[in-house]
Amino acid sequence: MNEAHISPLQIGNAAAVDAELAEAKKALASGAKYFIGGHGGLAEKAQVEFKIAYLEKVKELMAANKDAAAFTEALKAAYPELPGDADALAQALYKK
Repeated sequence: MNEAHISPLQIGNAAAVDAELAEAKKALASGAKYFIGGHGGLAEKAQVEFKIAYLEKVKELMAANKDAAAFTEALKAAYPELPGDADALAQALYKK
């Protein structure tokens, strides 16, 4: 699990954000030391904590920004060095 903007293939709407967040919190609460990511890669506690913080920020920014463009700019400002396609994620989350 690499730190990057989440793919719209993984999260395509607000309900998916909530589901991913709940599962990440559940995994972290398990007390496990290592985790297996969606593509089979090994992750440690710090990476799961990052995912939780990132998803919580996504929820916060979705509530504060009414369209994909504003959300994208806010997400890029919150994570200026994070690789991945924040624009694609925004388009999926704000799809009507």
